[in-house]
Amino acid sequence: MSEKKILLYAICANLLWSTAFLFGKIVLVAFPPILLAGLRSIIASMMILIFIRRNPFKSIKKNLRFVLLLSLVNPFFGFTIYNIGLNYLPGSYVAMLKGSSPAFIVMVSTLLLKDEHMSLKNLLSLFLGILGVVLLSLSKNSSNAVVNNTFIIGIILLILSNFANAFASTMIKMRINIKQILDVNVIINLIGGILIIFVSLFSKEEVLVNKIDTKMIISLVYLSFITAGGSCLWNTIITHENVKLNDISIWNFLIPAMGAVLSWIFIDGDNPNIISVICLILVICSILISVLNFSKLTKLINKKNLKYE
Repeated sequence: MSEKKILLYAICANLLWSTAFLFGKIVLVAFPPILLAGLRSIIASMMILIFIRRNPFKSIKKNLRFVLLLSLVNPFFGFTIYNIGLNYLPGSYVAMLKGSSPAFIVMVSTLLLKDEHMSLKNLLSLFLGILGVVLLSLSKNSSNAVVNNTFIIGIILLILSNFANAFASTMIKMRINIKQILDVNVIINLIGGILIIFVSLFSKEEVLVNKIDTKMIISLVYLSFITAGGSCLWNTIITHENVKLNDISIWNFLIPAMGAVLSWIFIDGDNPNIISVICLILVICSILISVLNFSKLTKLINKKNLKYE
């Protein structure tokens, strides 16, 4: 896989994920959050299965226990606690905590993977990206949120969700090869989705059947496509032997950034200001720093300087 293809996959995956909140707002009118997470995972699994048209269990016989563990870590644990945490926090805090997920991936991958090292470039990219996400969230008047027990619970749940996502990405990098990844995505989404729906039955969530219409069903199918397409593209990237999690995870900053842009375009009363524009610039700079190869850039500059001498 070429560098251009890797970057294209990373951009497409994160752009897909950034559109989830728009369609999620439509579906959440009738479907409760935990049940919705389970339905998305199961439908996504069926979509990938239709695409690959083979028995996904055949290629992972030797790794079956590992894949089952992976499905428990994420989507089951990570997705479930994320959706529970949504009920305890204002939307801006959710965006801020979820937007900081690259920091958790870098932290976990550096600790568990021998080939992953924290460089000055990684640190600078993370700093700018997190600064951009935090300021973007605070610019949405989240400073008036009341700090109480449920607020703290919400923060803890979203932090745990970030760790679950980071461990899942690291686990995939450790044990899954690029030829198995589509089969793995079918299994983890199917098992994770079934377990999430099982949890939703005990949480006494209610479906407002009278509010389900064609628009809502289309939105649910699209949300499932986001789960299927985003996870397949992203997991294909991270299983590539030449890709470092510390470098590619910075692209996750696109999710809150593009989510904010889509919010300004489609939601009435949500308009950009100077702070939010600066935040987007910080996120763009963060991604550019992670992509640029400074050693090659230095060599090019030196060559040009020699020509002029």
